[in-house]
Amino acid sequence: MDGNVVKVDPNKKTILHFIVTTGCTSCAASEAKLTKFANNPNVNLVSIAIDPQNDTKETTKEFMKIAKANWPYTIDKDQLLIRKFNVTSIDTVVIVYQNKIIFSGVNPSPAELEKLLI
Repeated sequence: MDGNVVKVDPNKKTILHFIVTTGCTSCAASEAKLTKFANNPNVNLVSIAIDPQNDTKETTKEFMKIAKANWPYTIDKDQLLIRKFNVTSIDTVVIVYQNKIIFSGVNPSPAELEKLLI
């Protein structure tokens, strides 16, 4: 969000959570579920705000506080990530491992994610 590049280790499983930071109650609930994986040393976690007209640095930082998130956030201003990962719904979670998508789904349960992240 502040112009820094978010780098992830391709040998770790990376959770990408596609959200909107204004008006999406399920996105906030999903972020709360993801905190369980935030300190896992074998997992990268990145949240991606996908509504550049409404997701600003300010709304995203406020969203981070509400979600108690301590991982990187970015705003997909040009929708490159949406296209790259074929995201068609808010609250989509994509898990990438060794440069391959191993999961893509909307609002998955913590148990479902845990199976994939072990």
